Amino acid sequence: MIFKYGTDVVKDNGEKVGKVKEVVIDPKTDEVSHVILEKGIILSKDKVLPISLVEDANEERVKLYPLDHSLDSLPDYEEEKFVEIRDERQRQPVAGSPPILISYPPVSPYPVGPQIEDEHEMRVVKKEVKNIPHDVQPIQEGAKVITLDGHHIGDVERLILDHQTDNATHLIISEGVLLVEKKVVPVDWINEYDEDELHLAVDRRVIENLPEYQKEEKSGL
Repeated sequence: MIFKYGTDVVKDNGEKVGKVKEVVIDPKTDEVSHVILEKGIILSKDKVLPISLVEDANEERVKLYPLDHSLDSLPDYEEEKFVEIRDERQRQPVAGSPPILISYPPVSPYPVGPQIEDEHEMRVVKKEVKNIPHDVQPIQEGAKVITLDGHHIGDVERLILDHQTDNATHLIISEGVLLVEKKVVPVDWINEYDEDELHLAVDRRVIENLPEYQKEEKSGL
């Protein structure tokens, strides 16, 4: 499938619903995972469209499968949750392509999954993480975090868990020689890891461009 900036997005009946604004890729596979729909007559806000809803895409139009829900119910596009790929060595879009993003935190297939809340969702890793293969060592506090281009960007400080499933969702990377701020990285960006090192599917520049991790405080009553 080909995605081109400004291409019309249409329903299965040919009705135009918007235009391609940006595309979101999976950093592990380089495959498109979502398309950002630009707001227009039908959509009041830019929307995040899962690639699973796209039947076909070429230079003239993007055609959707028959929908069982309104596009208005798709997640709104929030720029702070996406990071632009700026490392040209890693990915080089062709002329006319929309900007390439990776989601931060990862955008789940429709509907949207759980979001980061506060430190009540965080625990130092001292047990096996359920959504990581059971035949390897769990991620340990203090493990080195290595980027795709071979830089030791920082160390694992904490792991963020979904309190409902107890599954890991994000890592907090501590400050270090290359990082002046703590960063939160989705576990989906992990390529492989062992007890002492964790290797990411993205380059150092991507991590440096992430927003600083800031703990959310809850006011007491």
